[in-house]
Amino acid sequence: MRTLFYGVLICSMTSLAFAAANDEHSDRLQRDWLRQASLRYSAETGPVTCEEDASGAVDGVIDGKWGFHTAVERDPFWQVDLGETVTFGRIVLYNRCDVGPERCRDLTATISDDGEHWQVVWNNDGVVFYGATDAAPRVADFSDNPVRGRYLRLTVPGENCFHLDEVQVFPAGSDTNIALGKKATQSSVCEWSVRHEEPDEFSPAAFQTVLSGGRGLAEHLNRSGIDTTAAVAAMDRLEQTPISKTSYFSLRGVIREMALRNPVLDFDTILFAKTSPSMFPHMSDQCLSFWHRGGGALCLLKNIKSGTPELVCLTDGWKNGTFFRPELSYDGKKVLFAYAVYDPAVAELPDKVDKDNIAEENFFHLFEMEIATGKTRQLTFGKYDDFDGRYLPDGEILFLSTRKGTAIQTGTLDPQTMNENDFPNSYVRCGGDHFRPVVVYTLHTLDADGQNMRQISAFENFEWTPSLMNDGRITYTRWDYIDRYAGHFVSIWGKNPDGTKPTLIYGNYTIFLDIIMEPRAIPGSSKLVFVGGAHHSTFGGSLALLDRNIGTEGEAPIERITPEVVFPETEGNPSHYYAHPCPLSEEFYLVSWSDRMLPPHGYIPDEQWNPSNSMGSN
Repeated sequence: MRTLFYGVLICSMTSLAFAAANDEHSDRLQRDWLRQASLRYSAETGPVTCEEDASGAVDGVIDGKWGFHTAVERDPFWQVDLGETVTFGRIVLYNRCDVGPERCRDLTATISDDGEHWQVVWNNDGVVFYGATDAAPRVADFSDNPVRGRYLRLTVPGENCFHLDEVQVFPAGSDTNIALGKKATQSSVCEWSVRHEEPDEFSPAAFQTVLSGGRGLAEHLNRSGIDTTAAVAAMDRLEQTPISKTSYFSLRGVIREMALRNPVLDFDTILFAKTSPSMFPHMSDQCLSFWHRGGGALCLLKNIKSGTPELVCLTDGWKNGTFFRPELSYDGKKVLFAYAVYDPAVAELPDKVDKDNIAEENFFHLFEMEIATGKTRQLTFGKYDDFDGRYLPDGEILFLSTRKGTAIQTGTLDPQTMNENDFPNSYVRCGGDHFRPVVVYTLHTLDADGQNMRQISAFENFEWTPSLMNDGRITYTRWDYIDRYAGHFVSIWGKNPDGTKPTLIYGNYTIFLDIIMEPRAIPGSSKLVFVGGAHHSTFGGSLALLDRNIGTEGEAPIERITPEVVFPETEGNPSHYYAHPCPLSEEFYLVSWSDRMLPPHGYIPDEQWNPSNSMGSN
């Protein structure tokens, strides 16, 4: 696997959208650049260490989630160095409350003076405890039998993973938690391990990284016939000045001005959707209408190269709802998108399987709009989710739908019959219930007028994010979950637009990526760009290039575009992520960027863990 640094420019929608003021160094743009300095360009990249994750149990944050998380292993442990030998009065343990509190039934506490010789001082004796949710943390009280030590180690015996919310240590006769902020470690890390300390607001390393990228951009533009003499001179001057926020902002301004002169930006308007991530972060649930949050819109950002871009909303007057994954027509005159009206009661329904409980308008349906006039027509109907519509060269429309039903079959569907009868859905084999029915969606097509609907996939499980390749085939992601481990095998496939000849593109036996999402063909290239993402979250992760001429498995065909972001779950939990790449060439992309961590798996409607504006301006 190679790493791509040279000549790469990542244009986040946040940076483009909020560089609208005449003052290049507007407050909002500066905040965005600072976040990129601390996250995209920080020296704190690569896999999370045991010490970084373990600190989450002594950071004072008690919220019922996991403060640290080991891998599944034999006798996993967590420990803290109190800095000096103390007499223990009590240990207070706050458990993870959302998933797996029973894993700490047999938790054991040991202490040591030297970190090598350990004495067992307490056992949990099979008690399942919580803490944040019931205000009843587990307390190990030593008032009648004081013990002394410098190190505290907590262990879960047997083959298991280990996680707690917070650990507090109070010396005898004191109400001061002396474990707070102390150095901690643990036996291992896993995909749920994270860095709990925020990176510095500005890292000098960011200046050098950005400067190197700016020089590479200047060289690339020179080869394209763009005169960058003034920009190079400005970068030379800034390199000689003391590194500070001011010089960093000036450098970013010079590079941004160069970037907007790039010949690949041969357009002046960007179409985008304002969309909140799903309330149930998971690769399967994120596309289901049960969990959408409303508040969305379709928008145009015009005159992007000017100092005064214009933001135009195309969906003013529409009911509060979600506008999902739009696609521009080949002539740029129409947009295809999914839309569902938001009803906050749907997410709370205890029985979502019974379609009588949900109105038809609350499901995703395909719509097509003429951009110039706003004239819109609805293409699909019924109590099914239809989304990810993509224009095909022959005028047909490719899309994903839950209309698959319970039978493994392909062929023409009768939309009228389906709409009138609300046929039952097909569900994933590994989980879900009536509150969380995990409905399977697969590839379908229909004519431009919404007729002649056909199911073009007989696959039994999920298919995601279709797009058109340069050779005329469609590419998409599918979960090859047939008598195999549930994770990892979410790979890129291709087939003809009529559904024939499904063929592996990449990753059916590759496990260093958990899921491979949003494959997109690169103009003038045989390569694809994709997002290496998470099984247990929403769309997002690290960007990579795929050269299928090198191979279809393993690391050799992969070139990492954003090496500062680990592949979620298999390499760790990144502190920020990318999604929805739009390649302009092999070197340049428009892409959405979030300065937040991917939200964890579960029903999470709250803003702290699953912010509705995760890819917007802060």
